[in-house]
Amino acid sequence: MTKINESIISHLRKDKILRKIVDLNSPPSRASSNDVYESLLGSIVSQQLSTKAAETIYRRLLALYEDRGAHPEHILQTSHEELRACGLSNQKAMYVKNLAEYFLKVPKDNKYWNKLDDDEIIKKLGNVNKSNYSNLKRHLYKQILISLRLVHIQKNAEIEVR
Repeated sequence: MTKINESIISHLRKDKILRKIVDLNSPPSRASSNDVYESLLGSIVSQQLSTKAAETIYRRLLALYEDRGAHPEHILQTSHEELRACGLSNQKAMYVKNLAEYFLKVPKDNKYWNKLDDDEIIKKLGNVNKSNYSNLKRHLYKQILISLRLVHIQKNAEIEVR
């Protein structure tokens, strides 16, 4: 179990009600359904939006690429105006382009990222050009990391860390 997982479980166990839920369920495991790039892309799109609005914008973004997917090379070929037309703010359109540029240089697959511990991932994500990320601080990187790594195995408890 990672340091972040241990810390979260320890914190949740302090509450009487959550302690029961934590004790009845398996510890969370690393997410394996999405690659790191897709998870970060989704996190950028959904930041400070309602779930419904974020889903709509994300669907519009994916629709630009039809069956090809929103791969970094496709995002970089997309004009800023096209990204804005999907519903992305000016700043988020720049974030998305910056993220795509970064992921052309590093592997996207989970095999690469799963070999790294939490601190190494935070350090690598810290290499994303932060000139466009003035409001994304280290704690947000940790939140993104948590969303990438934690998925409840048992869905009987309606709790999901995002």
